[in-house]
Amino acid sequence: MTYSENRVAIEDNYNGNRYSHVIKHIGNLEPIDEINAKDYNHEYFLCNYLTKSKPLVIRNALQVFDCGVAFKNWSLEYLSEKCGQNRVYVRRDTMNQNYKMGKAYSVQEIKFQAYVNDLIDDNFNSRNSYLAVQNIKKAFAQVSDELKMPPFVQKLHAGPFLWIARSGHYEYTHMDPDDNMLTVIRGRKLVRLYGSNVYNMYPNELGSKGRTIQSQINCDQIQSELTDDILMGFKNTKCCYCLLKDGDMLYFPAFCWHQVKSPELTISVNVFFGDVGENVFVTKMLKSEQKDAFLYWIFNIIKQNMPYPSFKRILANLKESLKAFLFKQWHENLNEDQAQEICAKIIEFFGLEEQLNQLSNLGLEFKSKHPPVLRIRGLLMRPSDNNEQIDDT
Repeated sequence: MTYSENRVAIEDNYNGNRYSHVIKHIGNLEPIDEINAKDYNHEYFLCNYLTKSKPLVIRNALQVFDCGVAFKNWSLEYLSEKCGQNRVYVRRDTMNQNYKMGKAYSVQEIKFQAYVNDLIDDNFNSRNSYLAVQNIKKAFAQVSDELKMPPFVQKLHAGPFLWIARSGHYEYTHMDPDDNMLTVIRGRKLVRLYGSNVYNMYPNELGSKGRTIQSQINCDQIQSELTDDILMGFKNTKCCYCLLKDGDMLYFPAFCWHQVKSPELTISVNVFFGDVGENVFVTKMLKSEQKDAFLYWIFNIIKQNMPYPSFKRILANLKESLKAFLFKQWHENLNEDQAQEICAKIIEFFGLEEQLNQLSNLGLEFKSKHPPVLRIRGLLMRPSDNNEQIDDT
């Protein structure tokens, strides 16, 4: 079955040149709401966008908000001069189809200057690499105080992180478990959002490594081997789009599929954040259209942990381990009803009731201060999973 594509062209002037950026989708296309930063009203944003998990582009944000001097200073040359000898982690094999499907890539630790040199030379290394999600306070400590948070980031989950992409980079489509603020310092980013329906975007198999959920669809070149059912699901998504320019910010919600391209060499920053309060963000997730995606993310983390011997203790103490996990991720406290609801969903989804009954007689309940740790498996900046051998029994 074949589907016709809908197309929208975004006209742009950059460095004295005129460009036409084409957004295409086999489903419906819709521009993301946008405002100029000078018209920003915090209460209006909270009520109409953050609380409702609705994305918003804020034009000229770095020119208007008090976000420090990063927008003025952070060129490739400036960052290289200040931080060139710092060690950074660079993704390799980013031109590979497996990368564009969120399945696999390698990571190499190098000096930041080496990555910059490759970009300047425009060699194969640069075209096959991506400096992604670098913790600015750690990897770029010399300039970390030059960046301040925008007014709507009031409860930080993680970050800020620095991203430097070559011209033409395609980032695999995925969803993050946090609200997201993406800011362009230099260059351009084309962003496509596809909503929160997990299965419409053909996710990688349950238990895939890492903190995100990845889509197997290459949104630029839809694979010929995709089945009609997968294509119909993709067609049923609405693609909301924007072109971010120097100084622009984009807010988009947790558990929203997103694909980002860099038509120019681009320096950008993002932070992961949530609603202010001890139980506000998780309550929003459980009462919004993101609920199924949130539960799928939890299922993915559970599946990651199943092959390890520690899972028996996690399962025997599931409610307390889940509470500790979400507190670490979001600084949120699950109430008893929420914890019970999520645990019941986990047990039902994986059919764990019989195993749970068997474990109840083994005395695996934790007696120390902290419950067994539910881990995100496959994160780079974390002690290796090799410290705990997989249980093959």
